[in-house]
Amino acid sequence: MLDPDQFVLFEHGPRDWRPVAGRTLPVLTGPACGLMDRFEQHARHQRWSWDVRVPCRDALHLLLGWLGAEVPFTEPDVAGLRQVDRRVSLYRLRQFLAGQAMYAAIPTPSAALLAVEQKLAELPATVADEVRRWVAVLRGQGRRPRPPVAVATIRSYLHRMTPVLISWSTRIATLREISHDDITAALRALTREQARQAAPALRSLFGALRQERVVFRDPARHIRMPQRQVVPVPMPAGRLDGLLQAKTGVRMQLCIALLAVHAITRAEIRHLRLDDVDLARGRLTVRRPSGDHVVYLDRVTYGLAVGWLRERRRRWPTSGNPYLLVTARTAYDGRHPPISEQVISGALHRLGVGASGLRADRILYEAAVTADPVRLMRLFGIKAGTAMRYVRAAHPHRVTGPR
Repeated sequence: MLDPDQFVLFEHGPRDWRPVAGRTLPVLTGPACGLMDRFEQHARHQRWSWDVRVPCRDALHLLLGWLGAEVPFTEPDVAGLRQVDRRVSLYRLRQFLAGQAMYAAIPTPSAALLAVEQKLAELPATVADEVRRWVAVLRGQGRRPRPPVAVATIRSYLHRMTPVLISWSTRIATLREISHDDITAALRALTREQARQAAPALRSLFGALRQERVVFRDPARHIRMPQRQVVPVPMPAGRLDGLLQAKTGVRMQLCIALLAVHAITRAEIRHLRLDDVDLARGRLTVRRPSGDHVVYLDRVTYGLAVGWLRERRRRWPTSGNPYLLVTARTAYDGRHPPISEQVISGALHRLGVGASGLRADRILYEAAVTADPVRLMRLFGIKAGTAMRYVRAAHPHRVTGPR
């Protein structure tokens, strides 16, 4: 068993629990028995189903029987429990142990950050060090304080400009040697779509290096690529038929109604809070950086909202998650996260539609009926340029002048 007075001699990987999985468990200590009792109360309080609770309980019993409850468990202690039973939910088990101060999480880099490091490993050492300076600036660690950029965005930028950097690295030793003509020639060697994606990434790179005084001038400052104009198109009528009647559950039906009737974006749906729903007045408040947008619920959406609130209260009556939409994973998560994008996009994918397509189809239909951009702005809370783009797409023969 783990001894609180024993120092760590060396770090180890995930334990292999299979040799002791079938053996008789040692007698649980007093603290271990108390922890098992608190686990049972925790599982019943959160309404865990039988097929979730039993594998987690058996895995915890195995963990406590061989390691005791005197020292918090580390990730290598817990990660190998899936070898014994694939049904064990390590996410729920870690969450419970962390709540009992019995889990010592080891900080690990995110998948996006690991992907960034893999891309940097493809570059020569000098160029890679300069690109790392750019990564540090975007993460808010440069000479001048700035809001950090998401690591996923950094990974996307790096992925777009890596072919250009690799081609340069065969003839240069540092990015200081790159000129405006070099960037122009590199973009011309790409396809139109690749160049359109690589140009803003290169502007960000050299702009950050100029700020850090790594390069003396910014050769990408005046690089501009024409922006592609995406024209909204209506979805086939057959894809919209029966979406609300599909057996997707009331939560997904509410998401479809908010997308297809009120044109709320997927990100806004994920971040709707319980306080944003006003059933007495039949309206919903969407929080946006430009200002709150009030949505007046129609009869169908109102009924789905009521049905979902009843379902949520029945399944997770004591959940403290402030968001309107929750799952079995997020309902009792102490961090109170919103639902993931995959919950919505995955269900829509199985139905053969997309979130952006449903929203665009709704705005395009309203533009075809009214041809009034002001009405679109008031109804959906969109900007003037976006409203005009939908009006032009719905009535191309009635719009004159520059686009």
